[in-house]
Amino acid sequence: MHLKAHHRLVALLVAVPGVLICLGAVALFLEQVVNNRVLGPIRGNERQYYLAVGDAYSGGFITGFFLCFFLVIMGIVATAYFESRRAAVRAVR
Repeated sequence: MHLKAHHRLVALLVAVPGVLICLGAVALFLEQVVNNRVLGPIRGNERQYYLAVGDAYSGGFITGFFLCFFLVIMGIVATAYFESRRAAVRAVR
């Protein structure tokens, strides 16, 4: 894969804040689950309670998906950078 330096920079400018935001959102989700603060209706209405739990977990799933997405972007940038360095070293030899 051939990414120019400015393309790698733009990708990192998108991916790094994305990863940081997603890590914060995952931490908030996990803290909400660990402290059992899933927003739900008054006890006794099981259907509404399970819908609230499902909403909370779907939010965590979406956040995890975007975390993986931004990590893949960072991996592609790192791979492209090291491949370009390897090609430069081969050209010198």
